[in-house]
Amino acid sequence: MPGIATTPARPHRLGLRENVAQFSLLVAVNALVGGMIGQERTVLPLLAMRTFHLTAFTATLTFIVAFGTVKAATNFRAGTLSDRPERRGLAMGFNEAADCVAVAVTALVTGVIAQNAGLRPEPFFLGITYAALGLGLSAIFVREPHGHAHFEARSLSGPSVDSRLPSTREVFVLTSLREKALSSCSQAGLVNSLNDGLAWGLFPAS
Repeated sequence: MPGIATTPARPHRLGLRENVAQFSLLVAVNALVGGMIGQERTVLPLLAMRTFHLTAFTATLTFIVAFGTVKAATNFRAGTLSDRPERRGLAMGFNEAADCVAVAVTALVTGVIAQNAGLRPEPFFLGITYAALGLGLSAIFVREPHGHAHFEARSLSGPSVDSRLPSTREVFVLTSLREKALSSCSQAGLVNSLNDGLAWGLFPAS
């Protein structure tokens, strides 16, 4: 209407630098999730054995196998997608690093708390804090990214899209067999995760 000033809609901008605030929130929330896992891996096996007298390694390892299978499948799909949109691999790396650091630090801190104050309830106060922070950040500060997703989808559907992008099968073969550097990294990651999973399931209950 004439005489009424309108504020133009803010254009969507893609990239980590252009969305550094929201991306930092994503990394922080992901670190809180990793912290919850770090707390679980330290306290729950001991609590299950000493309080509930669950000493079967099979039950513990079943959870770890399920967790590892889902994580591997999700990371494989995310890795395939990261080879297409710009800088998705870097974003995924930041999230994975935040998760792993939070797991390690929280496992250490929770172990110290359990050693000095017992297995419950004190070690779980840290997890409650993580959950409250994650919920608060997600509900108040994190913005819905639908607009960015639609904008990116429109930009990728244009004629400039490279039709020679590798398929999921080609990415798997390249990273697992053909490319020596990528294959070595994949094998090292597999062995490291396997050792970590076995240590998670067996050492606390031993």
